[in-house]
Amino acid sequence: MQRQYCIIVVLSLIVGLQAWGCPSDFTKVGEKCYKVFLEKVNWFEADRRCRAMHSSLMIFDDENDRESSTNYLKDMGISFADYYNGGAWIGINCFGNNRQFVASHDGSAIPFEKWIPGEPNNDKGNEECVAYSDVKGYGLNDHSCTKVHQYVCQTRFKFY
Repeated sequence: MQRQYCIIVVLSLIVGLQAWGCPSDFTKVGEKCYKVFLEKVNWFEADRRCRAMHSSLMIFDDENDRESSTNYLKDMGISFADYYNGGAWIGINCFGNNRQFVASHDGSAIPFEKWIPGEPNNDKGNEECVAYSDVKGYGLNDHSCTKVHQYVCQTRFKFY
């Protein structure tokens, strides 16, 4: 009996040392952890700030992820009211990739793309970064990386 009690105590301590969840200040949304920033910055600054928190700019895995994330972003105050100035930076770009958009955190293929109709259009010839916007429906929109938008950092659940 005493041996079983010791095993239970040891297992409880081990499990107690490992917490599964989001880092502090991040919120669970679906299978991800998000931190929303309402301050508007350019894409490079948004990317730098997310990486400094060991996270990356948000990116959608599928339509369900996009829908649940959109509702959360609206609830958190991301402004979608102005098509050109609204929305949030996400982790997609085409730097040096001949207009081939990739996930910015590792250069991999984008897991899910839902572009606004007519996008990406490379308007003015310098739109290499992507914002999530609402223009006749929510979707991806290529923008100049020097534009300022709100942004969202993401990470996955993990042991701490």
